[in-house]
Amino acid sequence: MNAVKRLSSKDLNLLISKAAKELEARKREDLIIRELQKVFDKHGVSKVERLGLVKKLVRNPSLASDTKKIGARRVNKKRSVVRPKYRHPSSRETWTGRGRTPKWVVSLCEERKIDLSAFKSSAEFAM
Repeated sequence: MNAVKRLSSKDLNLLISKAAKELEARKREDLIIRELQKVFDKHGVSKVERLGLVKKLVRNPSLASDTKKIGARRVNKKRSVVRPKYRHPSSRETWTGRGRTPKWVVSLCEERKIDLSAFKSSAEFAM
């Protein structure tokens, strides 16, 4: 309780706001659980079957009307492979031109006193 007394008014209001949201979320969860319990009881679903149904719902987002609310996300998303655009002239290291600039590119630019745009436009490093 002493920790609460040490909070500023702003922090205390923030804490109250977060606590109220958490309380509402818990009430909503309790209501959903009670409703599900009624449905399961009505259809004679065992505890093992309930667990299986919930797992199936989480694994298959198309069964849920709103996947964001159950925390489901797509797992099978395929990433495309990006071919390298640039190659170090001697060490044969490569870079796609995306993401962080590799150390070898930075050091090469410093050695040759060129900037990154000059590096990218140079035919010497292009693949």
